[in-house]
Amino acid sequence: MNSGPRLGTESGDSVQKIDQQTNDGRFKSLILSALAILGFYCPLYAYYGAHLIAFNLLLGAMILTPLIFQLNKRGYRNISRILFVLTCNAYVFQFALGLGHEADAENYCIPLMMLGLLLFDFNQRPLIVTTCIAAFTNWILITWNDVLVLPANFIPSGIPVNSMAKLNFIGAFVITGIFFMIFVRTTNRHR
Repeated sequence: MNSGPRLGTESGDSVQKIDQQTNDGRFKSLILSALAILGFYCPLYAYYGAHLIAFNLLLGAMILTPLIFQLNKRGYRNISRILFVLTCNAYVFQFALGLGHEADAENYCIPLMMLGLLLFDFNQRPLIVTTCIAAFTNWILITWNDVLVLPANFIPSGIPVNSMAKLNFIGAFVITGIFFMIFVRTTNRHR
């Protein structure tokens, strides 16, 4: 007679474990996707002479990615996810600084606003709202910052800005579409 409630609890616990594993797998995929994007931009910046920004992005990835993985592995899931959101915002900010306003790197703030929906449970609304506010604040800092005094080795020379603007729009559009599909799948699974 006692096995009924215990069985329900075990079933609920196993569902939570499966959800947690799914969320951790999605989180790992998002981190690896961010690294793939950096893997494209770092050599591009280095090729066009912006060695400092390429170095900063590479150094940030080398330090912060293992830290984020370790925090998540040790059970600090919310902290690791918040750090990931802040790190992605910093990457987009550096892209925008390096490319300038004409290259529309701030388009990546749009998928950043959706990142909280993919990283946190739906009942963690304050964290989701915080990630949206962080992305919007990043967009404001990028678009309203007209006076940038940067070292010469921070700005790429000869980069095809029009092509980069198109690439950044397409990249942000594709990432937003992927995030939207993941969000819809997750929402349908929880119904």
